Amino acid sequence: MALFRLAIEERHPGVDRYRKPGTFAHTADAASAQLNKPMNVRDFYQLLAPIVDTLDCGHSELALPKTYSKYLQQKAKQLPFRFQLNDTGLFVRVSYAGDSVQLMNMRVEKINGYNVDSLAQSWNAHMTSDGYNETMKQLCVGRYFREEFAAFVGEPDTFLMQLRNRNTTGPGNDSVLIIRGKTKTFAQLDSIYKSRYEKLGTPKPLQLLL
Repeated sequence: MALFRLAIEERHPGVDRYRKPGTFAHTADAASAQLNKPMNVRDFYQLLAPIVDTLDCGHSELALPKTYSKYLQQKAKQLPFRFQLNDTGLFVRVSYAGDSVQLMNMRVEKINGYNVDSLAQSWNAHMTSDGYNETMKQLCVGRYFREEFAAFVGEPDTFLMQLRNRNTTGPGNDSVLIIRGKTKTFAQLDSIYKSRYEKLGTPKPLQLLL
């Protein structure tokens, strides 16, 4: 921890630039105080992430070991969805388990009993952005939500997801949907995506020339 902290203090030009003076040191001291027990790489990552987060620097990123990242991308059991996060919550962007259209306006509330808002908030520190920009963090938390879930919650064989469609006609009229299914590896998800969304070939880029 001392070496990690020294490297940042010596090399980073803007420690506490966007925070109250002493924030970086206080966060590092708090993390150091927790180094009193054995921990795996994921626990250690989550201990270091809030320290890097205080830099508010998009070029200062903490990454999991390449071998573990490769495992997550290739073999880990993941939720069969792609998500999008905004100010109002987490939403399904693409479903590999069924029709995405049914889910588009529904807010994800719980997955296997875990409160999704709490998970997204805790993983906010895993993402980097410049200054006070929270949009980039929201984009990344949503984009990597299923990988974060596999790494820091677990790799269950099945999932139970609760979604809510907020009804504007009045309180108490919201509709709730419960989805059950099986998790899949990235290779399985990639195969489903290509068979479902790339039937006419690889999507062509759209460019607007002004």
